[in-house]
Amino acid sequence: MGMPSCAIYVHELLAAYGARVLVRIGTCGAIRADLATRDIILAQAAATDSAMFRPTFGDATFAAAASFDLLHRAHAIATAQGRVVRVGTVLTSDSFYPDEDAVKTWWNPWAEHGVLAAEMETAALYTLALRRGAHALSILTVSDNLVTGEQTTADERQTGFGDMALLALAVVTEQP
Repeated sequence: MGMPSCAIYVHELLAAYGARVLVRIGTCGAIRADLATRDIILAQAAATDSAMFRPTFGDATFAAAASFDLLHRAHAIATAQGRVVRVGTVLTSDSFYPDEDAVKTWWNPWAEHGVLAAEMETAALYTLALRRGAHALSILTVSDNLVTGEQTTADERQTGFGDMALLALAVVTEQP
C-alpha cells in the first residue's frame, strides 16, 4: 500500500471516525540474518527513506515511535502465550523493488544501526497517530529475508501468518 495510501486511511480513521487505537498487521523483509521467515516483529519505531513528512519538520528527521502501552501489552501477551517476538526499529521505505545494482547492499547501513526489517507503512501510521494523540502499533511477520534469501510462498503469505493477527486481536481486546 505504501505511506501515501496508508496516510489516507489513518487520517480518515482518526479524523472522521474518531479511532484512538490503530494496530497494523503486515509483512516485512528482514535485513538481518538472525531473523527467519514467519518471525514476528513488534515495531517500536520506524525510520524512513521517504520525504513525505520532511516539510512538516523543516527537513529534520522525526522519530516515529509506537505507543508504549500497546507495544508493552503486545510483548506481554506474546510472552504469556509462549510466542517469541522481536522488538525493534523497522525501515519504512518508499521503494518495494530497489534498483537491481543496489539490491544486495542498500540495506547495510540500516542493519548496521540495528534496524530489523523493511516495510512500507509504519512511519506514516506512527507519525499521524502521534500527531492526533492516538495509540498505534505495527505488528509484522517476516515474509522474506534479504540477507539469507529465505522466502515464503504467495500461499504462505496469504494463509500462514495468523499468529500476528491473533496477537493484534488480543492486544485490542484483552484488558491490560
